[in-house]
Amino acid sequence: KSAVKMQCILRDEFKKYNVGVKIGIVKANMLYGHLLGSYKTDLTVIGPGVNLASRLCNYANKGEILVNESIYLKTNEKYKFKLKGHKKFKGFKNKISVYELVS
Repeated sequence: KSAVKMQCILRDEFKKYNVGVKIGIVKANMLYGHLLGSYKTDLTVIGPGVNLASRLCNYANKGEILVNESIYLKTNEKYKFKLKGHKKFKGFKNKISVYELVS
């Protein structure tokens, strides 16, 4: 729900700059915390789920919200999706089912 609202707001806001927004949403385990560097500490999120969300963003066309199968299975009764395909992403052994949020 939040991704749809954010997409609408950003689409309208960035339209004047000819900038498209892409969103990738994943349900997966991730690690959240401080990553210690040699000079500073950064708050970050790491793990395969973060990598997959990034890959979905890069795979999306402007204006698309893409999700993995876990999100699709949890939300397909409330939202309409279409299967975009089964994609092999770098860093993942198996193909990932990718769904586009339609409404």
